[in-house]
Amino acid sequence: MKRFFRRCRISHISVLHINVVLLLAGLIFLMDVFNHMYVKNTLLRDAIIVPGALLAWMFLTRFVTMLGYILNAILGIRMAQRKSLFKFAFYMLISLILLLYTLSIAASRLMYRSRFELTAKMMVLLLWRNHKFGKLEEEFGCCGEAGLIDYQISAEKRNWASGACCGAQDCDGCLDKLIKYLWGIEMEVARDNFILFILLLIGAILMACEVPRRSKRDRREAGGEKQGVI
Repeated sequence: MKRFFRRCRISHISVLHINVVLLLAGLIFLMDVFNHMYVKNTLLRDAIIVPGALLAWMFLTRFVTMLGYILNAILGIRMAQRKSLFKFAFYMLISLILLLYTLSIAASRLMYRSRFELTAKMMVLLLWRNHKFGKLEEEFGCCGEAGLIDYQISAEKRNWASGACCGAQDCDGCLDKLIKYLWGIEMEVARDNFILFILLLIGAILMACEVPRRSKRDRREAGGEKQGVI
């Protein structure tokens, strides 16, 4: 174990660089959070139920995680310039919490595919029954849930949206397109958090290697100066 730490030669420049990368990654992926929130509040504004990645509590969890991620990266940048054992302990504690959150968010998006599909189908069904289907037809260029047949067998007279493809041949329904689109959002959430997890893990390892080593070196230098004065 001692040999390992002896070989672990990490400079404060490396710590500075990885935390700058963490900061930039946090800011970039924070834009994904706002983009997904925009989708929820525009395209799916009339939806009563939505898949997990678009739920309000998930937005809040992701936003708080991103905010903590960015603030932790800023703390790491400051530590690279001026060390502090208190800051180091706080940085490592927040890093462990963020590692848990990012991994949990990413894994949860991959574990419940069947539940996701059921929720998405229920959402489409409720939008169709509540006559809130026009935005989907215009956005995806589709027609009804399964196709033109939905309008033909409807018990009440319904008109499709102006941007729908119901008057064209080989016009598909919106269900499959919407499920594919929403699953893409789920995968974006998983991708973002897996990347953040890996970057944060690297940053924590570099910090754990560099700060204790630098503290020992500083103590040796301080001891040498005292002996020189004596």
